Amino acid sequence: MTALVAANTPVAMVGETRNAAVDFEQRLDTSEVLTGTPTVSELTTSDLTIDNVKINTAALTVNGNAVGVGGAIQFRFSGQQQSLTYTLLVQSATDSSPAQTLRAKVRFKAIPDTA
Repeated sequence: MTALVAANTPVAMVGETRNAAVDFEQRLDTSEVLTGTPTVSELTTSDLTIDNVKINTAALTVNGNAVGVGGAIQFRFSGQQQSLTYTLLVQSATDSSPAQTLRAKVRFKAIPDTA
């Protein structure tokens, strides 16, 4: 499995609650969409609270890319601890026949609250 990691690791400040989205559209076949109940799991620690995990029901932009309905997984996270790098496993089934399960690893770094 290839990790989906930006050239510069995304950051989240300690104490923030952040919304995130992972684009799967380029990995879906023509007219295929994500379906079912997607999951987001923390692989690094048990620090994070992850909730509101869903497949997008409206078009959105992820890292500058337009993503159609059913092409991304959205979620919210909080609880990150200073100076740690977190890895999340994001996955969902698709509506293809037979169904596929797509997975992506996403990393981000927690930075100190400078307020």
